[in-house]
Amino acid sequence: MDLSYNRRKGYDKELKTADGSVIGYYSKTRMKKKFPKGGYILAGGIGSGMGTSIGDLLTEEGSIPYYTLQYSRFIYGVDGYIDCGDRQYLAVVKNRLPRNLVVLVLVLAVLAGLGVWIYHLAGNGNGLDPNAEDYEPSFDFQETADPNHIALPGYEEITITAGTDTAYVALWNPPSNPCYFQFQMVYDDEVLYESGLIEPGKAVTEVPLGRTFDAGIYDLNIVINTFSLEDGETPMNGGNIECSLVAVEAPQGD
Repeated sequence: MDLSYNRRKGYDKELKTADGSVIGYYSKTRMKKKFPKGGYILAGGIGSGMGTSIGDLLTEEGSIPYYTLQYSRFIYGVDGYIDCGDRQYLAVVKNRLPRNLVVLVLVLAVLAGLGVWIYHLAGNGNGLDPNAEDYEPSFDFQETADPNHIALPGYEEITITAGTDTAYVALWNPPSNPCYFQFQMVYDDEVLYESGLIEPGKAVTEVPLGRTFDAGIYDLNIVINTFSLEDGETPMNGGNIECSLVAVEAPQGD
C-alpha cells in the first residue's frame, strides 16, 4: 500500500535519503505535543533493521520503501514520525548501537527471549483473551480495503498511579486487520504483561503489570505479535513500539 508524504511546517527533524533528497519529520517530543493521548496509526517504518517491505512512501522526488515495524529494540529506536495523512504516520527508525560486539550480544539476547516466548506460548495453549471487549476509539479510524495491510495502534505515553500495578490503556486491534493481536508489555527485559489473542475490533483496557512503580518516567516497550485468523497460530507481521510509562502520585485529599 503506497502512502503520500505530507510536508508540514511543524517538522523539526530531517532525514537524508539515499538519492540525496531530504524528508522532514516530527521528533518524538513534538509528536507527544500533537498527540498527548495517542490517537494515531503507525502504518510502518523507514530506516534500518526492520521487517518486510509493505509499500512505498511517495515524495516529490520519487518513492521510498517502508517496512513493518519489526526491529531489535536493543539496536534500533524510533527517532520521529512522518505524516502521511488520515492520522497515519511512518516511524523513522535509526541505529542506536553501532558497535559490533554490543550488537552481537543484544541479538543473542533477543533470540533467547524469543525462544522463551515460543516455549511459553506452546506450553499454555494461549487462546482468545477473555478480557478483550468490543472497543470504539475516541478518534476517527480510517479503515483500509487492503486485506494484507496491518494497522498498529500508536502509543507514546501510558500513565499509572504510583504505588499501583494496573494501567488503564486500550491494547487495541483495529477492526480492519486480517489477524489476531497478542500484546506484551516489557520493562527492563522483564515481561510485565502478556495478553491472549485479541480479535479485530476488540481491546483489553485494564492491564495488570504485576508490580508497582514509584513516581517517575520509565521506558516501556510494547511488543505486538500477530497471528492468522484462520488458525490463531501462523505468525504474521507485528512490531515493537517504544513508549513512556509515567507513574504519578495519587491526588492528596483535604
